[in-house]
Amino acid sequence: MLLRLLQLKKSKNPANPGSLRKVSLFYLTLVALSFCTTVLVSPSSAAAESFASPYFQNTWKHSDLPILQGAAKRSYVYGQEGFFTTYEPYVESPNGQRLVQYFDKARMEITRPDFSTTNQYFVTNGLIVKEMVLGNLQLGDRAFTTRYPAYDIPVAGDPINNDSATYASFYDVASTQVNREQLPRVGEPVASTIDRKGVVSSNAALGGITNYAYFEPTLRHNIAKPFWDFFNQKGIIFNGANPDFGLVFNWVYTVGLPITEAYWTTATVGGVRKDVLVQLFERRVLTFTPSNPNDYQVEMGNVGRHYYFWRYDPRYDVVVSTPSRATINPSAGFPGARFVVRSDIFLAGEPIDVTLVLPSGENIANFDVVVANARGELVYTFATNTGATKGEYTIRFDGRITGNRAVTYFKLIGIPGVTE
Repeated sequence: MLLRLLQLKKSKNPANPGSLRKVSLFYLTLVALSFCTTVLVSPSSAAAESFASPYFQNTWKHSDLPILQGAAKRSYVYGQEGFFTTYEPYVESPNGQRLVQYFDKARMEITRPDFSTTNQYFVTNGLIVKEMVLGNLQLGDRAFTTRYPAYDIPVAGDPINNDSATYASFYDVASTQVNREQLPRVGEPVASTIDRKGVVSSNAALGGITNYAYFEPTLRHNIAKPFWDFFNQKGIIFNGANPDFGLVFNWVYTVGLPITEAYWTTATVGGVRKDVLVQLFERRVLTFTPSNPNDYQVEMGNVGRHYYFWRYDPRYDVVVSTPSRATINPSAGFPGARFVVRSDIFLAGEPIDVTLVLPSGENIANFDVVVANARGELVYTFATNTGATKGEYTIRFDGRITGNRAVTYFKLIGIPGVTE
């Protein structure tokens, strides 16, 4: 399927050259007159057939249509066109399904079609970087399923499995995984490095290239100067149907908040090993490659492509046995996770014996005794510690009065190549 889509992309006809010349001339007039001119030329409909929704198209063309038409020289925010469209499960969407479209550098979504179409968040960019780092595939505002983090997808450079840092490499430094607050470091050099195994060190020579420029107070991370400048760049855009000059994109809406500091890593780019500065945000990865031409030193990572591979490739599935007469949430997690079991097959106040079976097969009877609530429901939390043995666990619940049994399973996992 992906190969066929790539072939279609290669064979696609470019925008009409005549239209390109006319629109480019209009842009020149627009800049020369400091946008005090009347719009005389309609925007090209180039790539319109690739959009699943006109609202996706409007979001895309604000920043990327001028690039496609040759009127702006900068890196894409989304990519030339979408490559995959589908409906994906989401609890809060109509019939539990939302429309999504994948681009090289993002995934667009319409989660709540009942929102006003004038609301900026009618179309959203998914929190897909956060999902790939943590291994939490989001299925609703508060619903997730566990997958292995994207342990063999490099965050920057060529999509090959080598020693470059992957999304999983950032698991231990992501803001949702640490209990320390980063201090403001504006003006300080960016000298931290990270490798594939997530090992952080420092390189003073790389620290002489750039520094931090902004401290984001919500998740308390510092943003490197190349990325902060990129967020605040102005240029040719489309404002609705009209060419204009202004902020290329709203960084909080498009990129999300930073979930890491900036780190230097060694990536393979075009078959060549290079030092690349990377910083992970909720929705995007930003890269800074000093050896690139000036207009393309800062780029959005191909997180749309990466997430598509991660979500639909079964190698990242975490397979757990099917519970019997009970539910468990989550069904898998890293050592230290908490698992909540629910069942409604018992009597009010009924004592319930808990048996735990370890991954080794060892059976621990009388592990615990709990009591069903006034509605006959079992709500049981099992907390693991960070040193717990990885593998699949079984928990059995046996009612002393009814004789009813509920059985559930959960799995403790590691990150292949990083924590295992």
